[in-house]
Amino acid sequence: MTKKALTYLFFLALMSFGKESFSFDFSLPADSLIKKKREMRNKHPLHRFYGATGAELIFSFADVRADSMTVTNKVRFSLFPHIQQQAHYNFSKHIGFYTGLSLINVGFKNEYQLNDTINFELRQRSMSLGVPLALKLGNMEKGNYVAFGCSAELMFHYKYKLFYQNEKIKYKDWFSEEVNLFNPSLFVDFRNKSGGYIRFKYYLNNFLPVKNSVYFLPESMLQISVSHTQSMLFYVSVGSTFMKKKPRKLTLDDV
Repeated sequence: MTKKALTYLFFLALMSFGKESFSFDFSLPADSLIKKKREMRNKHPLHRFYGATGAELIFSFADVRADSMTVTNKVRFSLFPHIQQQAHYNFSKHIGFYTGLSLINVGFKNEYQLNDTINFELRQRSMSLGVPLALKLGNMEKGNYVAFGCSAELMFHYKYKLFYQNEKIKYKDWFSEEVNLFNPSLFVDFRNKSGGYIRFKYYLNNFLPVKNSVYFLPESMLQISVSHTQSMLFYVSVGSTFMKKKPRKLTLDDV
């Protein structure tokens, strides 16, 4: 090897050494950096607000009682629309909270036995606009947590369907007097890191007002008066939340 070639290699090595700022731990392998970036994209941030969008399937139950009638509750399944927009904030790795806005279709269905010859099914629901507030406990960075919360809900669009002898009649109304306009609730969420959750929610007030309500049977239009003395609503839902992840730039502390 010539003297000129040795000189060239010496200056090339010196330039490379200076470029790394005299550090012998130059960088992480490329696959480690990719993995590091992926983890940071999926990480739930601490000490700042971030958003999430959710949807759920609702299975609702009720304890409904009416004067002079036998009422049998049936499970009501509701597919849509159930939309949530959540705002999360994590105080630390193990505690946080969320609030937001929800739009759900909630209600129940029951079979009413008036006498030996007349029984009918009544499905009642309302669109609810709610504002939840929940405390989260668990692993905030991974998204595994239990949330204990309450929600203030406005029942703004009421609808019922009455089924009798294979016929049905329906009614709907905005801000109806046939449903209690305001109904607070308590709930518990069990969420996993993929965003899936199970929710248990219980409403604190009667879903229906305590008063006489008039219904008409299909075809015959026979008038039936029902006096609800209790209509407590409870549901179990299965859902998922989706986050828009914003990767941040790597710093010297990351590498």
